[in-house]
Amino acid sequence: MKQLGVVAFAVVLGACSKQAPKPMDPNQDPASRAAVEKLEGFRAQVCACEDKACADGVRESREAWLAASYGSATLSAEQQRARDAANAAFTECGAKAATPKVADAAQAIVEMAALRDQMCACKDRACADQVAETFAAMGEKYKDTKATETQIKEATKIAEAYGTCMATLYNAAP
Repeated sequence: MKQLGVVAFAVVLGACSKQAPKPMDPNQDPASRAAVEKLEGFRAQVCACEDKACADGVRESREAWLAASYGSATLSAEQQRARDAANAAFTECGAKAATPKVADAAQAIVEMAALRDQMCACKDRACADQVAETFAAMGEKYKDTKATETQIKEATKIAEAYGTCMATLYNAAP
């Protein structure tokens, strides 16, 4: 009986001395790495957006992915920092894409006003043709620019004055 007690004690002691398996290092866990890479991918997508519709689409995709699959990932401190940086950049880029490029519109108005002045200073059709060509190129350059209501009104006034000077010159020139 004494031998049986010693054997049982040895078995219990052996079972207790085995260490529990170490949890997987999150840096080595493919799911954790993939989660951070996916978040960084969403950041890159939204930072490439030029408008609110694009940013909203990426935001919706990201939210759907977060709801469906992100909860199971265990992140290391390093991965948490990468996640936080990707999230901050995502938020910043999304806000930029959703904001009209008012500075571009302001620059377009400055260029329009200069071309209006050039058109009104023209004395012949060749000058007007050259200014009109420049005006068309400027329109192409700023075609996707978003403007505030005030900027649109200002640009409209400039364009009307430009058109009046151009029409006066073309109607007077043989």
